[in-house]
Order: sequence, then C-alpha cells, then structure tokens
Amino acid sequence: MRKIRGDHNLGNTPQLLIYCIDKDSTTTRKDRKDLNAEADIIGLSIMIPGYVDRKQNRVDSIQIDISRFIDPDEIGGEVNEEEFEEEN
Repeated sequence: MRKIRGDHNLGNTPQLLIYCIDKDSTTTRKDRKDLNAEADIIGLSIMIPGYVDRKQNRVDSIQIDISRFIDPDEIGGEVNEEEFEEEN
C-alpha cells in the first residue's frame, strides 16, 4: 500500500479506510477466532504519515482495547446504553 500511495504522490496525504467485515467472517489463524457476529461490522483504518527519524521512537500502529466498554462474550449483541452508563 505504501508503494502504491508513493507512486501516486500520496505518501504524505492522510488516509482513512472504511470497510465492512462480513458477520460470518472466518479465520485460518490460530491466534484469532471466527467473528460470529449478529451483523456486519464496520472497520476503520487511519494512516497519518509523519516525519521518520531513525534516532527517535515512532508509532507504527495503535490498537484500541474495547474490553473495558463491552464484555467480549456479549460482542455481537445489543448494548443497552442505560446499563453501559451506569456501569461506567
């Protein structure tokens, strides 16, 4: 992806990807589980290019842990906003 963006002079332009993940999505990786969701899920990917200096740290990716907001056993179910507000 980085090469394609560079070939079109988009290497320094931020990128937002919005994509749909099939609710019945399956995996072949042992470190993941099949999705088994009640509905398709919308995924977001944000790429913000920046200055690269090998002498300093930089962020390659960020993951958001949603487990404190939603019980992993309930993913795919409906979230009751009133209960969510009371618990948090």
